[in-house]
Amino acid sequence: MKEFSVDFYKKLIMFILVLIFLSALFFSGFAIKAYFDNKKIENHGNTPSIGASEEQFISGDEIGKLAAKAESKKKELQGQQAAEAESPKPQEPKSQIHSEDLGSKEYYAEPKKVVYLTFEDGASKNTEKIIEILHENSVRATFFFNTNEEKSSYEIIKEAFDNGNAIGILTSSTAPLSEVYATPQDYGRDLDQSAIRIEYITGVRPDIVRFSGGSKNAYIGSRTQEFVDEVTRRNMVYFDWNLCAEGTGRVRNLDALVANATNIKSGTDRYILLMHDNGNVNTCEALRRVIKFYKNEGFEFMPLSSSVKPIVF
Repeated sequence: MKEFSVDFYKKLIMFILVLIFLSALFFSGFAIKAYFDNKKIENHGNTPSIGASEEQFISGDEIGKLAAKAESKKKELQGQQAAEAESPKPQEPKSQIHSEDLGSKEYYAEPKKVVYLTFEDGASKNTEKIIEILHENSVRATFFFNTNEEKSSYEIIKEAFDNGNAIGILTSSTAPLSEVYATPQDYGRDLDQSAIRIEYITGVRPDIVRFSGGSKNAYIGSRTQEFVDEVTRRNMVYFDWNLCAEGTGRVRNLDALVANATNIKSGTDRYILLMHDNGNVNTCEALRRVIKFYKNEGFEFMPLSSSVKPIVF
């Protein structure tokens, strides 16, 4: 048997020691990785803190405190919502008004002194200026437009509506009134055409109507109720007036327009005032004076709606 030198055995021992050291490093690496993997599993579902490294997590106790706080806030909000739902909502005051002609209906209560300013026959070259004057004076009115596209453009109806004014139906035709009122059915079709166009432009179905010429005119004659039925079966309300700026003779003079529009009577504090949007050069200045007069007299201006008690002939 061959004998090995002492130097050989020294080298062998060194080799074995190095091998043992490397093995220890190798297995210790596995142990460290297993430890951190196990910690991740234990903390699975915990939310890492903002800016935390991969191994930094919020403790279970902190998670429990946050969850309890969130649940408490949730119950508090639910309690507030329940209280709001049960509390009575403020409602606009209403009054019960009885009339032989209109039957019994509930209407919104009105200011003690009120004027409903209405314009019909538009649009015209004055319409934009009228809307501007109303806006400058914080007044809302009612426009009964002729919705025929040759008469009233999309833009002018939309502008009047967007400024808070009420939009009602007058007619959708430029034909003579004898054709519009030929039969109640003809009038009904005219109403529908106007309603469709106004709703398309404003997004709101109109429910207020004014008969061109008023509910008592030569074209309707004794058939008033038949024409009124065409209005009411569409869930609409019609309005006449008790003051007219142009008077019965359709005056165009500035002073006469103002005099007629402000001809209020003792004991009457409720007016539906008709002004024509027909292009008269004096209409805009008359409007300024009329607004000033009624404000000085303590009247409030309001737009018409189906909840306002009508004035009818």
